[in-house]
Amino acid sequence: MFLGDSFVKRFFNYRKAQGKPFLVGDKAVEMWGWSGADVRTVRRNTVRTVRRWTDAVVVIQVGSNDLCNAARSPERVVDDLHSFASFLVERCGVNRVVVCQILRRNSSVHLRGQNLGDYNAAVDRANALLKARCSGKIRYWEHHHNVRGESKLARDGIHLSDHGMKGYERSIRSAFLYRPL
Repeated sequence: MFLGDSFVKRFFNYRKAQGKPFLVGDKAVEMWGWSGADVRTVRRNTVRTVRRWTDAVVVIQVGSNDLCNAARSPERVVDDLHSFASFLVERCGVNRVVVCQILRRNSSVHLRGQNLGDYNAAVDRANALLKARCSGKIRYWEHHHNVRGESKLARDGIHLSDHGMKGYERSIRSAFLYRPL
């Protein structure tokens, strides 16, 4: 299962436009994404769904909308993300949760109380904290290089372009297949 914000929703629509399900191996991946969603919204909207998917791998892409608000520190966002991932493992029986790298932006649209440089610094801090904190059944996933960078962004400066989406597909598939030593 792939859960998250508008990145997941847009990826679902990207795959739907191609007329093909997103497969990992021979299994179709369920995707649930909400535009503008923060960690709390994703958690609230998916708890019932995930309870039906015990023994699953869940990949999470969320956190960028939380960090748009300067009042939400990277530490708090990481606490919320890790709490959600722990809930999935401990209470819902999920075998493995992969928390994806939060992507930087090139647009200050939707930012509250900060400039773009502050936002991207908060993203970098949150990713460093996630990388240090995730272990065991909860893992951090750093996206492939072909997803990161301004050249991969759509005109809105927030989401991925079609070119970026191709790399995102490969990165997300790899996140599902990731098996730490």
